[in-house]
Amino acid sequence: WQNIPFCVDALMKIAPQQVLDVGVGFGRWGMIVREFCDVLYGRIFPSQWSVNVEGIEAFAKNISDYHSAFYNKIHIGDARKVIFSLTDPWDVVIFGDVLEHFERETAEAILNWCLDHSSYVMVNIPLGLEWPQQEMYDNPYERHLSHWVEQDLEKFGLCRKSLYTDYIDRPFGSFIMSRRLPPRSRPMRWASSTIRAAKRCRSLPTGTSRLCFSYCQRKKRAANFSSCCRMKPMAYPDLEEVVFFFWGS
Repeated sequence: WQNIPFCVDALMKIAPQQVLDVGVGFGRWGMIVREFCDVLYGRIFPSQWSVNVEGIEAFAKNISDYHSAFYNKIHIGDARKVIFSLTDPWDVVIFGDVLEHFERETAEAILNWCLDHSSYVMVNIPLGLEWPQQEMYDNPYERHLSHWVEQDLEKFGLCRKSLYTDYIDRPFGSFIMSRRLPPRSRPMRWASSTIRAAKRCRSLPTGTSRLCFSYCQRKKRAANFSSCCRMKPMAYPDLEEVVFFFWGS
């Protein structure tokens, strides 16, 4: 549960309109997306919701009537087969404790496909060897078939991450990835007074658009800032680093 504020913050900044939740289970991420990407913006009633939320669930017994209140559509089947048939572009694909249920080669293939078909990928995952798990409640998909460490995720277009431990000190993490953005933690060297101001407010100072413009010009991605990308500030927990992120294509 410790990772939920981090993930909500990221979802609100991404502001997705097309969401795919891989491994629906209880439906946590469908509910969170509805609350913070629809209801929070005044779209209170289901008839007003504008975000398309779809999910994939391999174990059909996990899906109950209430899921249809939050998801537009749930694809029943093994994600290792289903996901490659979903050709629509996505704004964010969510893996909530899912990748460890695939063999490593398969998990990486799925992750690479998602990065090619989605603006962002959000991965929540247990880290290390302390998370063995076998079949549970007659669900063979509950088995853990691979283990991961922090560095394994960093090669997949990492934008931001946050690490945690559970109630018995087992490590896990949340990772936001994209292949359409600059690498994570690209520090900008502002004048010392500007950096001090950023540290005080734990966010980004004004005038950042010029820095973004400069980056875009160097990469020859666009003639000006506004046509290149939307940039939103993100507070960063480590006050010794001043970092900006690009949100949008």
